[in-house]
Amino acid sequence: MWPFRRKKTQSDLFQLQQGLFESAYLEFLTHQLLASPYLAQNVLNARFASTEGFSVIFQSAQLPRVLKDFPFLATYLAQLMRPEINLYYLNALALNQSARVERHIDHSIRGYGTELPYPQQVSVLYVNIPAMLGGALMLYDPAENPLTEIQPQTGLWLDFRGDLKHAISPVQSLPEASTPRLSLVCEQYALSPSELESVPEYVLKSTVGFGTFLAVESHET
Repeated sequence: MWPFRRKKTQSDLFQLQQGLFESAYLEFLTHQLLASPYLAQNVLNARFASTEGFSVIFQSAQLPRVLKDFPFLATYLAQLMRPEINLYYLNALALNQSARVERHIDHSIRGYGTELPYPQQVSVLYVNIPAMLGGALMLYDPAENPLTEIQPQTGLWLDFRGDLKHAISPVQSLPEASTPRLSLVCEQYALSPSELESVPEYVLKSTVGFGTFLAVESHET
């Protein structure tokens, strides 16, 4: 297990923590995510059109399957998961030069039912933040007034209330050979039994071709 520490900055709507993971684990996580065959143009909506990533939707009982497919997430998930949450929508998000994310609310399960609630909480781990300008996260309060602007740092952990709008400013001045602005964003839901039935137990979403999925399965077997 990779050791971690904890330092908190807290408000009613968001919380920042630094030092949860050692730099060696963050470097390992960066390598694994960037090397993933599933990392491609994002599967999320048009507000993420200039970004890359992949998504994993899973109910809590499917944790063993997640760890089988993505063993490098074990330490991260041990920090993330909570007993009151029964559904996770995890997004790996990579932003290169000029990439941005428009203002939105994270509600990626709405495709399974428009009546499904917003996440209880959204957590962001900044896995790798290169030397760059821009790429800040703008967070808005429930009245949609600016709440705070968060400058990402490698290893910074952000929790915020799941119904808050937010955006990412364009990444600028990213060195040509640099790694992207890389984060793990997880929507956390506490669904009723009937709501949970409308959502898959486990789904991996990526825009890579079907052949990639077959190749990965063949390699694993």
